[in-house]
Amino acid sequence: MTSTIDLHIHSTASDGTLSPSDIVEEALLKGLKYISITDHESIAGYSILNKIKPTWKNKLKIIPGLELHTYYKGYEIHLLGYCIDLKNIYLIKRLKELRQARTEVSYRTVQYLNKAGIKLQWKDIENITNGDVAITKAHIIAALKKSKNISRETFYTYFHPRGKLYLPFTDHNLEDAINLIKHAGGIPVLAHPGLIGNDNLVNEILNNFEIGLEVYYHYFGEKAVIWVEKFKKFADIHNVIMTGGTDYHGNITPVEIGDTYVPPQIIDQLTFNKNSFFNIL
Repeated sequence: MTSTIDLHIHSTASDGTLSPSDIVEEALLKGLKYISITDHESIAGYSILNKIKPTWKNKLKIIPGLELHTYYKGYEIHLLGYCIDLKNIYLIKRLKELRQARTEVSYRTVQYLNKAGIKLQWKDIENITNGDVAITKAHIIAALKKSKNISRETFYTYFHPRGKLYLPFTDHNLEDAINLIKHAGGIPVLAHPGLIGNDNLVNEILNNFEIGLEVYYHYFGEKAVIWVEKFKKFADIHNVIMTGGTDYHGNITPVEIGDTYVPPQIIDQLTFNKNSFFNIL
């Protein structure tokens, strides 16, 4: 089924390879009606869109969003936020702090790699980022691939959450992240629950926090359809809003904008007033 909705997209304002304006153009070409640019610890993409002529007016609605990297009971939890106030001063300040904190973890990861004889210059990573972004493991992996200096063992040792030398980002707990999104007038949503690898923890989070669930997600492999159906039941049981998207990152991920089917009725759950849309703020 063709989707007209993609609420999980990354741009060059974090670790994607397309600019926000290119994402908009791609969405228009594909006939999408609703998108959200959900960059990691950043809303800078919307500032970029503010500076250009809104070619998408009356064709595409953009729901302001972001994605936060959080920590809960020993697990890295990704949290999406929608319909946020892009001018919220506290949000802007806190996101800058979080970008710096995530970059520090990445810097220490590079030091670990160098000690193990996997040579990588920090400037090589900075050269592939776009200004004030949170430098993440995705940037490090991209730099290693560029230098052809990454193996399967390196990936699982340093970049997989269960890797023995993986450095988790623990400076932002889940509850604080939820409160940050709500403080900015937004709706927090638990991202790609199937990737957490612990259904009991997902249930616990849905029980303990007022939070939505990303049900429709571009999982890869045999479990994709099974996971979507399973988490749809989770959302129904807990009576929480559902969202969906591809988690598109540009040419570094084998998925295109709009490739994941997202049912149109979920938009009504998110956009309960016109101010939810970026293009008419």
